[in-house]
Amino acid sequence: MKKYYVYLILSVFILSSFQFSSCSKIEETEQVYGCECEDSKNAETSLIVSLLQPEGSYSTYDYSGVMEADAACHAGMSLSFRWTDSELAQTQDRPPLYYEFQSLFGYFPTNLGMESVAYDGDAQAYVWVISISQAIDKDTPEGSSYGIYVKYLDLGGNKGLTNIKCEISISYKVYDENAYKDGCMI
Repeated sequence: MKKYYVYLILSVFILSSFQFSSCSKIEETEQVYGCECEDSKNAETSLIVSLLQPEGSYSTYDYSGVMEADAACHAGMSLSFRWTDSELAQTQDRPPLYYEFQSLFGYFPTNLGMESVAYDGDAQAYVWVISISQAIDKDTPEGSSYGIYVKYLDLGGNKGLTNIKCEISISYKVYDENAYKDGCMI
């Protein structure tokens, strides 16, 4: 009988300790540095380009007025474009648009194969989209700017003076020197 009580007490102890340890939350934190510690911003705008106004651009500098985008962190840049003319918008004729995803001192290479096209029922138009995620220089954290440049191409035989609507979105990290010196806990 004594042996039975010992087993019973041991079983109760093991089960209760298992129950309490499995239900308790263990919060782990770790010290991280750089991009993970910085605030995020999203710069968005719409542009219309045409033969009469063939160029446009938008950047994180245009959005904030300062060179605040962290050059060492990836920025997500997206461009969608479509015809504004309702008849042309129903076709899959690609608008004659040239674009560059830019930094202060250069650009990020892209190609037409990176584009996707889909029909947007709300806009009742085919929309072309290209998105990239790039950092200027992962080894050089500093305030900089990311941007997108667009240009209407006059290829002769264009669709008259029809406009192209461009939607630009740039998600970026705001440079913070302390994020690299002190880091943060996550």
